[in-house]
Amino acid sequence: MGFHLFTELVLKGLGSMFKGVKRFVKSKLNFGSNFELKFSNLEDLGVHITTGKIGEDEALKYLEERGLELVERNWRTKIGEIDLILKEKSGEIVFVEVKTRKISSFSSRSMASSVSKAKKKRLRILAEIYLKKNFINIFKIQYRIDFVGVFLNRENNVIGVRHYKAAI
Repeated sequence: MGFHLFTELVLKGLGSMFKGVKRFVKSKLNFGSNFELKFSNLEDLGVHITTGKIGEDEALKYLEERGLELVERNWRTKIGEIDLILKEKSGEIVFVEVKTRKISSFSSRSMASSVSKAKKKRLRILAEIYLKKNFINIFKIQYRIDFVGVFLNRENNVIGVRHYKAAI
């Protein structure tokens, strides 16, 4: 399999998550004898997956340190995704939306408002779908949807975490 075909297959497989990567690879890479493909800084490719992954990892660590237990991560359906699903010691199920931002100050005002009304509604629907698919009676179990904001500096180091219980 040639490199070009391999690149095409990989980029097709990544789908819409990596918008613009295909165009970038075709326009920017030099396929000369000194060819070297480095993905050390995915942000240069317009990919924000690393920032999101760091944020989700940090949010999970933060919540586990407070006694919550991971049930599922990145649970997906056709209509959307729930970043984290955890369980309290009391049995309450906690659905978590994680937002990660690179910032210079530790302010959550814009972070909390970054979850639109439509996203909140979708998260409520996704939570109910999850409960129904897992045969959990929504009238007999307690559940909530939390918001966790993770703040990173330019070097992707965590400078703060804000957790809002039942925020959505």
